Amino acid sequence: MAPRPILFMDIDGVLHPFQPAPTEVGTLSTEHCFQPDCMEQLKRIVKETNCEIVLSSSWRCFDHSKRKALEGLERHGLAYDRFTTIAELPGGRCAQILDFVTRQAVDGNWAVVDDESIEWMTELEDVEKDASMMGRLFQSRFVQTDAATGLTAQTADALIAL
Repeated sequence: MAPRPILFMDIDGVLHPFQPAPTEVGTLSTEHCFQPDCMEQLKRIVKETNCEIVLSSSWRCFDHSKRKALEGLERHGLAYDRFTTIAELPGGRCAQILDFVTRQAVDGNWAVVDDESIEWMTELEDVEKDASMMGRLFQSRFVQTDAATGLTAQTADALIAL
């Protein structure tokens, strides 16, 4: 049996428009999160690809926000079991995702959805050749959403096509 495809997913700007809400110190407001239109597109992606959701969002960094993410997904019949490393790596989120792909020996299809452009670490001279190759691989599996809208039918179609 072939491994399930993996969708590395950000949350803010993907599952809802990115609009930080003012909150009290130490709290996380999720009132605007998990917008129905965005969630319908995510459900369509999961249904059509049978992909596993892996959090690459900064929401993975804290137990409270990981719980909120799981609760938000569960309200729509979805879940995640794994997330990328929270270690600071040269190359940021891109490197964290590639670290997951390497360490978990991901041999199936994978894609990344994020509202931010993820730049590869080509500024590191000693790994420039490898960085360029991995950067091209990463870019070929990357779909960027508009932070003002989150997932749309068009971005969902692009992810499904990968």
